Amino acid sequence: MNTRNVAAKINDVICDKFDIDILEKGLADKHFFSRDVNLYARNLVYILFETEQLFGVKLNEGDVLSDQFYTLNGLSELICSKTS
Repeated sequence: MNTRNVAAKINDVICDKFDIDILEKGLADKHFFSRDVNLYARNLVYILFETEQLFGVKLNEGDVLSDQFYTLNGLSELICSKTS
């Protein structure tokens, strides 16, 4: 699975739950907590759980604390590195 497909699936999760279409708005490299994306810390718990379930991966504390976890493109790359 490539990062574009992973990003689309994660974006669908975020769009369905939080009504924010990050890809459509061109915000894939924006921090989830930025004013443009406007997610809250509590939302990341849902994203973490759904992402692990959807892709069958386990993200550790280091993954969650890394800068990659906080943008759509970064999270997609992180997931791809765990599934390859």
